[in-house]
Amino acid sequence: MGGSLLYTPTDRVSIYAWGMVGDEKGIASNAVAIGIRPDGTVKAGSFLQDDPWNDLLPPSVLAQSPFGQLAAKPVKDEKKIFGGEVEIGLSDSVTLTYIPSYIEYHSAVAFTLSGLPNIQTTNYNQTTHELRLSGNAGWGDWLIGGYGYRLVSSGQFYVGSYDTTGIPVTLVDRNRIKGLAVFGQATINISDPMRLTVGGRYGVDNRVGEGPYFDASGVGSRYDFSGTYRRFDYKVGLEYDIAPRAMVYAALQTGFGIISAPRRSTATSRCARPVTIA
Repeated sequence: MGGSLLYTPTDRVSIYAWGMVGDEKGIASNAVAIGIRPDGTVKAGSFLQDDPWNDLLPPSVLAQSPFGQLAAKPVKDEKKIFGGEVEIGLSDSVTLTYIPSYIEYHSAVAFTLSGLPNIQTTNYNQTTHELRLSGNAGWGDWLIGGYGYRLVSSGQFYVGSYDTTGIPVTLVDRNRIKGLAVFGQATINISDPMRLTVGGRYGVDNRVGEGPYFDASGVGSRYDFSGTYRRFDYKVGLEYDIAPRAMVYAALQTGFGIISAPRRSTATSRCARPVTIA
């Protein structure tokens, strides 16, 4: 269920809001192994069943499975997503824009991989805010602004059962990422058909995470991590109109993000390594 609303009280002010709320329930789709035959031999492109869409275990495999024949399991998927945009024309050539968003997501999926039961839960809560000032002049267009976000997530992934009695693969009690950034960009009219774009963004991101992990002693140890990352990225681009509705362009820009690539460095610490794009 969703909807949107646009309100324009004056020629220079517009307020747009939208939202969606979903509560999906159904049956999980199961994954099947490829390359394994019912007798246990390996053959490229083969499946446990003659029909590759049949996810039931054949009798020869079922007799050896400690989990029995698989059964259809329910899926829980709940989401709330809201966003908006407030635009105020400060003058004929300058506009102030505010863009907020909010996401809340929860899911629980029990499924099987060729008879091996699994369960995965995921929880997300995120807010973002962007405020920018943009305008145009005889020499081109420009914008400056700021951006902030906060994401809190958690989740679990177990194999060997449809509940928490299985073998834990991923256990995240809390993962929080937040950041602030300022940015600016200008597009300069070099000539009638040619434009130069230059821009930059400076951001500070912080990430903390904690939870238990599985080792030889079981799920008795815990990890925790906290890190702050500072980064400046730039963009340079050139555009040329070769026809009224055709353009060629070239651009060079860098990017930055914090990915989920943990590495346990001590008994109680993991390092999240950032990724850069150029």
